[in-house]
Amino acid sequence: MVESVPPRILKDYFVEDGSGYTVRKDVRRAVVFGVNNLLTDAPISRLDMLSCRNLFIYLDPDVQKRILTRFHYALRQKGILVLGKSELIPFAARIFEPLDLGRRIYRKDGRHESTAAQERLSGLIEQQSLDRATQKEPAGIDRFHRDVLQSIRVPVVATGNDGTVLLWNGAAAALWSRSESEAMGKKLTALNLVGLSGDLLIEKTRAVREGRSQAERGTGTVSRTGFPQVILEIEVSALLDFAGQRIGLLYIAHDVTAFREMETELRHATEERQSALEEMQTVNEEMQSSNEEMETTNEELQSANEELQTTNEELQSTNEELETTNEELQSTNAELDATNRELAHRTDEMNKLAFYQRTIIRSLTAAVVVVDAQGRITMWSLAAERLLGLAENEALGQVFWNLSVPAIPRQVLNKVRKALSQNLANRNEEVRYELPSGGAGTATLVVVPIVDGGAGLGAVIIFEDTTRQSVLVAENEKLKAHNGSPEDQA
Repeated sequence: MVESVPPRILKDYFVEDGSGYTVRKDVRRAVVFGVNNLLTDAPISRLDMLSCRNLFIYLDPDVQKRILTRFHYALRQKGILVLGKSELIPFAARIFEPLDLGRRIYRKDGRHESTAAQERLSGLIEQQSLDRATQKEPAGIDRFHRDVLQSIRVPVVATGNDGTVLLWNGAAAALWSRSESEAMGKKLTALNLVGLSGDLLIEKTRAVREGRSQAERGTGTVSRTGFPQVILEIEVSALLDFAGQRIGLLYIAHDVTAFREMETELRHATEERQSALEEMQTVNEEMQSSNEEMETTNEELQSANEELQTTNEELQSTNEELETTNEELQSTNAELDATNRELAHRTDEMNKLAFYQRTIIRSLTAAVVVVDAQGRITMWSLAAERLLGLAENEALGQVFWNLSVPAIPRQVLNKVRKALSQNLANRNEEVRYELPSGGAGTATLVVVPIVDGGAGLGAVIIFEDTTRQSVLVAENEKLKAHNGSPEDQA
């Protein structure tokens, strides 16, 4: 079965489930199922298409004609009737236009108006079903027609072209609480019937009477004490004789209360369904949005997880590097520890050497001064304090060339400075100076530059008192001069 259905039909109107295919819900909702007795119930009106297949083969000809008459009323103008292929009913071709007789497809072409079907088509039925004897008794046929119209449960009112009531069936009498004798022979507009609007009785009736419209419809309501309100749909159409001449107007009142209530219920149900669909759509959109957010969150979590994994790998690598670095640091620390111990040992030795050096220098009788490359004093011996007249704390950090040292003449100091600027040693003998105890004295001034790779780092200045040696030399010379030489004494 599925293979014989076109793929487009399956896609548009069916949904696949576990056991096969089912009709889509929106298609099922568009179908209304109901029960209608073709012989006793009022036909549903204004249908576009009516399909009744393989039913007429079980009915006798009279019943077939009655049902076909109802079908003719139920269809709109140009409406389509489809019967079964085995149902060839000659009466159908008389009241419908055959479109495809082989397939039993007919169309309501307007030759038999639905508004006059209740009376005129009943005449066609009886015209075919009665024999010649019956045709010779017109009074009996009229009584039959009257009984048929009186038995119809739909209110039917027929008037002449001038609006005079010619027919008033029992259903009309029951609806408007007017007996046939009260209505017959009177103008329809003078009866003031509830539910018949002025627009229907005047404008729409004139359009049908003048042939400008085949049928007109109007709605109204009838309220009676003790009875529920009835909603009517009044249809006015031309009343034609068998020759097709307009002889009056036919008013048929259909009770559409149930249909209106059903329409209202259907409208409410549709609105509720639409509202429910909108709510479901909103929920679906929210769920879709939530799903998108969850997908985004999952992607972000996955990305974060990947980043964490990468970070973990990097941290693991860094940890390994740190362990290696720690081992290297431990090794370096051990080396530094050994170096520190060696440096501490050397520092002790240097401190001892510095102490010995300072002690030796301070114990010298000659004044020793050490200056850096800028001439600032970095060492000032104890003899320098005595011979040069400045305490150590006053001399350290001072520029030697700017000091006022009475023991060293300025011209000698300039000579020494010039020699040091060229990294040359300088020695000055017999430098006259004033002794700290008073009196004149002599001294030797020796300057030795401190050079490293041709760069001057400073100088050592040695100021040695030679006063006693000079006195001894002078006395020795005097003695020699006084005593004379041995040859002279001989």
